[in-house]
Amino acid sequence: MSWATISTAIATTLAGVPSIAPPAGAILTYEPNLNRHEEYVAHFGNAAGTAINGWYMTRDGLNDEEQETGQRFRRRHSIVLTGVFSLTGDAVASEPAFQAIVEDVLDSLRADQTVWVDHPEDVSMAGGALIGHRVHGSYFIHSAEIRIQVDEYSEVAS
Repeated sequence: MSWATISTAIATTLAGVPSIAPPAGAILTYEPNLNRHEEYVAHFGNAAGTAINGWYMTRDGLNDEEQETGQRFRRRHSIVLTGVFSLTGDAVASEPAFQAIVEDVLDSLRADQTVWVDHPEDVSMAGGALIGHRVHGSYFIHSAEIRIQVDEYSEVAS
């Protein structure tokens, strides 16, 4: 299973989450270079200019391991999903809204994991999300990192 296949399937699963699916948010299958508030707005800002809302992903590890001598192999893809969110001018509502989005994303990944892998045994979910914030100038942006693993198995005919 290629990274392109995995990332597209995860993006399809995330698109099923109404609070982040376009046009409410944006989903990218790559990690953008984001250093300034304007870059967050360009990638994840809504048309009304009232929110930043998006998710992106990258594979940060890949490991091949022999499971049975010369016959069965496991390839583990380590994936980081990052969400960013901010409601312009509404700090009171911003935090609870983002916390709910993170729960929705985790629920969606758990519920749909058999859709985006070839076999149900080919995936294992990590335990949760690292939630924090980023500050860019005077702008406060909530962020979360969710780590998942996709394990694929292959067998060599003997």
